[in-house]
Amino acid sequence: MEAATWRHLKSILEQALERADDDRRDYVAQACIDSPYLRARVNSLLDEADAPTNNFLEFPAKFPNISSYKEPAWVGKKVGPFRVVRRIALGGMGQVFFAEHEDSRRRQTVVIKAMRGDVDSQAMRRRFEQERWIHAQIDHPFIVRMVERGTIEGQPCIVLEHVDGLPIDAHCRIHRLSLRDRI
Repeated sequence: MEAATWRHLKSILEQALERADDDRRDYVAQACIDSPYLRARVNSLLDEADAPTNNFLEFPAKFPNISSYKEPAWVGKKVGPFRVVRRIALGGMGQVFFAEHEDSRRRQTVVIKAMRGDVDSQAMRRRFEQERWIHAQIDHPFIVRMVERGTIEGQPCIVLEHVDGLPIDAHCRIHRLSLRDRI
């Protein structure tokens, strides 16, 4: 999303949130009369803002135990032209795999970030879809580029450029970076 479009969206969203719940949709429809795309994006954000929180701060998130997670047999599987070589990370909601372009002459390596099957829910899929959408919009020299989006055995995934190097937390520890330098 271009910066000007984002600023416009943000302005409409802020003004809509200042209105009574009953007036928000009418305001957005009028403010976005020439852009169904913008109207849909603002309404989507309003839906998120209006979603019940269920006192989420009072109850910690519960994720399945990583140590009991059975790794899917994805080594050797394909996402687009990329073949999974090995898993390189596992977190609370997702896992990351190293993959190579099927045509060895291209020498292109990527990472594939996929949802863990044991945390699959409608809410988690929606968050993952938002992450995929955000990645598709970003074009910055210090943020990995999204190569494509896809699925691997029904699980949504993001194919990102592979950047060789240390994980950021290891880099910070090795170089004993202060809090200010880490930020």
